[in-house]
Amino acid sequence: MKAFVKFFLNNKAFTWLLLILIIAGGMVAYSGMGKLEDAPFTIKQAVVTTTYPGASPLEVQ
Repeated sequence: MKAFVKFFLNNKAFTWLLLILIIAGGMVAYSGMGKLEDAPFTIKQAVVTTTYPGASPLEVQ
């Protein structure tokens, strides 16, 4: 691990280049992402269930 850090401290130009490439790649990836992955939709139906102990379906309706 120390050799890894020492390499980047001794090669500052390479470190800056790598940093710029990572940031640029992140910006390109972010701009290429889909904007509406989960598009909005309207629910046209709904099922409502309820418990009413002792009542017939007609009384609940």
